[in-house]
Amino acid sequence: PSGTLVDRVVGHIQAEIAQDRLRANQKLSENQIAKQLGISRSPIREALRILERDGLINYVPGRGAYVNEVTPEDACEIFLLRSYLIGLAVRLATPAINGKEIWTYKQLIKDLERAAKQDDSQTFLKITSAIERFFTDHCSSGRLRRFIETLGNPCLKYRAFLASVPCYTKEVIQFPRRIAEAIEKKNPS
Repeated sequence: PSGTLVDRVVGHIQAEIAQDRLRANQKLSENQIAKQLGISRSPIREALRILERDGLINYVPGRGAYVNEVTPEDACEIFLLRSYLIGLAVRLATPAINGKEIWTYKQLIKDLERAAKQDDSQTFLKITSAIERFFTDHCSSGRLRRFIETLGNPCLKYRAFLASVPCYTKEVIQFPRRIAEAIEKKNPS
């Protein structure tokens, strides 16, 4: 696995929440996570601090870490705010994107289309995240990138649910295509 042990733990817990294996208000066991991943508790503690900062868990002194509850209403509000921030990232990134990078983006779109046709919701979500990272990496604003990432974390399980809804992926695929057309014209609106 790539990244640090802390990154690995963060990714593991995010995946467990997204796939509903860890549920709202469930206590996280450092010992159990250490055993599952075959690592010491130290990187787990650091990962829990990151996940608390990102809104996925809540640490209660003397009691431990618990998975935060995100209601459907919370998720709707977060999705709306996040969509505006991603739009801003696209707008800021567009002038800096060159021909080779447009080609890379179009390859991501092709991969996304393939995942949608195959009804592969997990791959679809991974590629959607890669597309978002493409723009946040090119927007020249580390703060905006962190805001978008942080806002997305509490809604991981809702993103996974939406991607499994019939026809959702086929509808969503239209947006990256339109963005590609706008970038080629250097018109991010």
